[in-house]
Amino acid sequence: MGNELGTSFFAMYKELIWTSKKWEEYQDLFTTNSERIKIVNQSAPLFFSIIMDSLENDILLSISRLTDPLTTGKFKNASLRRALPEVSDEATREKLTSQIDSLETIVKTIREKRNKNISHIDFDHLFQIPSDSIVVVKYTEIEDALNQIQKIFNQIEQHFCKSSIVFECFPSMGGAYELLRLLDQGLQFDEAVQLQRGKSPITITPSKKEI
Repeated sequence: MGNELGTSFFAMYKELIWTSKKWEEYQDLFTTNSERIKIVNQSAPLFFSIIMDSLENDILLSISRLTDPLTTGKFKNASLRRALPEVSDEATREKLTSQIDSLETIVKTIREKRNKNISHIDFDHLFQIPSDSIVVVKYTEIEDALNQIQKIFNQIEQHFCKSSIVFECFPSMGGAYELLRLLDQGLQFDEAVQLQRGKSPITITPSKKEI
């Protein structure tokens, strides 16, 4: 790959691995089933609303960074297009170029939301001028974008290193599912205690050591 592309590719690889993992955790918390949403809303709705927005914005930012053009003004970007000039096989280069072009269509709404909502406060969007300027990203767009980026990464990896990358290679130890399980147990215990006490409210004041 060479030093420049190798360094850029490794940085993008780490970005994509963690973005894919964040998306898995997001789905575990907010899109899997209604029972999990119920646990979230009963335990700490404000906190999880903040987590939901923060995770979603972070994922959209990462997808936008990976699909940035080669340069922004006078600054170079470590994005997927950085690999194209280094691909010696013409057929492979043309195939990757076509796939990255197609990816830009997939991420169009994601990048628009990044520009109007996340990285900047767009004036027209803020005042909804016109009303169709509101940018809404569908979950399927995030899923499609990540799948396509992973596919492109694997083709680049195959071309240069004759290997492939597994993006779901480590379990979610200590992740969203474990958190939901503990919260569910806590809610059930709290309900049992309140029933035993005649549904009187329970106030628990943790000690400073516990905090």
